Amino acid sequence: MAKLAKAFRTMYCIEGELAPKSNDFSDLRNYRVRIAILEAMTSIRKADGKCPEQIKKFLLSQLQMNDNAENPYSDDFYLASLLEMFTTAVINTSEMRLGMDFDDYADSSQEREAEFVHTAVDEITRLLRRDELFPSWKNVYTTSALNCFKTLMTRHAIPTKIGQFLPYTRPGNSDEVRLAAFSCLMAR
Repeated sequence: MAKLAKAFRTMYCIEGELAPKSNDFSDLRNYRVRIAILEAMTSIRKADGKCPEQIKKFLLSQLQMNDNAENPYSDDFYLASLLEMFTTAVINTSEMRLGMDFDDYADSSQEREAEFVHTAVDEITRLLRRDELFPSWKNVYTTSALNCFKTLMTRHAIPTKIGQFLPYTRPGNSDEVRLAAFSCLMAR
């Protein structure tokens, strides 16, 4: 994990900080390496199925501080990928579930996990709203956001609210958004 983070920071972050440099997607191979490093970091899990907190914070900083001002290429797919990676990092991949709810006795670790889930929902909602105001190419933010909500719901990180997908199934939305919404409705 430390070597991946160091490689990413060296290549894509401002020296000595977590803040990313301005995006430069002129080299497709470099873009793919960037995504691959982040995906590899997202797949790192502790024995309990949780992604280390440092990785979640790192992904969140990349998502929130993304700078595409000097890049002639769109960062729509990059932001959508970052959102999905952060959502994946937030969920617990362990299949073990306790039969009782211990919310009254939550320790600080569980509270931090809940904060990350809340932050993920905020970031998903932010990109959804951004896509409504300034549509991304083929509404990639909306399709990604719907998939992130589906992931959080199917992994029981947030309550299941099927109704929130219904408005996106209606005519007037792009075909990609409608397909993603119907896919979310079919997920269990």
